[in-house]
Amino acid sequence: RFKWFEVILVDPHHPAIKSDKDINWICNPSQRGRVFRGLTPAGRKSRGLTRKGKGAEKVRPSRKAAMKKD
Repeated sequence: RFKWFEVILVDPHHPAIKSDKDINWICNPSQRGRVFRGLTPAGRKSRGLTRKGKGAEKVRPSRKAAMKKD
């Protein structure tokens, strides 16, 4: 009936995040707007990029690009 989600927010401008070698990849300018480009795990799942092999031929690079090829 109810769904609960755990969300972890990271401030890319915080000095502790910038100095941590495991997390500071999020500080790169190329990582901005990951949500809007469908690069998060949930976005990749909704785009169908979790599948490999038979049946996934027309998924990459995008469904729209695959349809334009035909």
